Amino acid sequence: MLKSRTSYILQWFGLSTGFVVLAVAIYVTMQNRPHEQTGETIPLTDTRGKVPGEDQLTAKVLHVSSAKAVWDYYEKTGFTMTNLRKGRVDVPRIYLANIVSKWADNESVSFKKDLFFRTMLPLILHVNEFIANDRQRILRLKAQSLAGQIMSSKDAQWLQQQAKTYRVIKRNQATTYNDIFFNKLLACVDEIPISMALGQAAYESAYATSRFAMEGNSLYGQWRWGSGITPADQRGNMGDYRIADYATPLKSTFAFAKNLNSNKAYEKFRRLRAELRAEGKPLNGFHLAQGLDRYSERGEKYIQTLQQIIIHNKLNQLDSLQLGSGTPVTLVPKWPED
Repeated sequence: MLKSRTSYILQWFGLSTGFVVLAVAIYVTMQNRPHEQTGETIPLTDTRGKVPGEDQLTAKVLHVSSAKAVWDYYEKTGFTMTNLRKGRVDVPRIYLANIVSKWADNESVSFKKDLFFRTMLPLILHVNEFIANDRQRILRLKAQSLAGQIMSSKDAQWLQQQAKTYRVIKRNQATTYNDIFFNKLLACVDEIPISMALGQAAYESAYATSRFAMEGNSLYGQWRWGSGITPADQRGNMGDYRIADYATPLKSTFAFAKNLNSNKAYEKFRRLRAELRAEGKPLNGFHLAQGLDRYSERGEKYIQTLQQIIIHNKLNQLDSLQLGSGTPVTLVPKWPED
């Protein structure tokens, strides 16, 4: 019995040490290395402008003096990972306004991870909420159009803009509102699986501790040419690429969703998602991660790493979470950055 227990302790210690080493390696790597994305980034038209629903987030603003204060506020509202995984609470509408330097600098790895996932959840769900509303409107217009009803000019104009935004049609292309058109658009206007988005944000931003996250709220490793944050090891043969920066973490999340939903590089992801919808199955981040082979030059290894993050952190248990109906709260960090 003693030998068995000793063996178990040694195995546990080995796994824990391995995870810490992996976390440190990711942190060091992501500090000055851009994400090697092979698909063209499609950010918002103006990443410094407003995004859908942003006006709603100013209903209540609270200043927080430390990462621990953010943690304590989450705990006070019952916003814990334990409660979420057991289905005891919906995700509150709490939005962090900015990732600051020395984010949770003196806290443990487990603290940073837990705080990060809870901070990202409302942002991802807020974006998905707006995508879902647009999707429902498209489904309604599809039913009306296929039933022979005349579409209003307002609805037709909105539908045309959606098709252009998601690159279903070219800018000056005439539109025929048939089954093929609506199916193509619906394949694009759909939610991003929560576990996959959380896993990507964790990997790309090193749990919000990378230089790009702290300097520009860049949480998903997206590139931009000519403006943004210049990587320390920028490769000259690839042009003047930068890491896209954003005014808020919410803008970064909107741009990430738009990129996955409109970029040709991620057609496989959208096809796999459409197949789940057609089969009446819920979105599964672990499964849909298979469609991200072009998100990084690492290809299949990137997918494997992402799936390991999802499994290790039990993120798949969060795929069915929903936002609560409470008043939105914006948390504004107010602590020293030097």
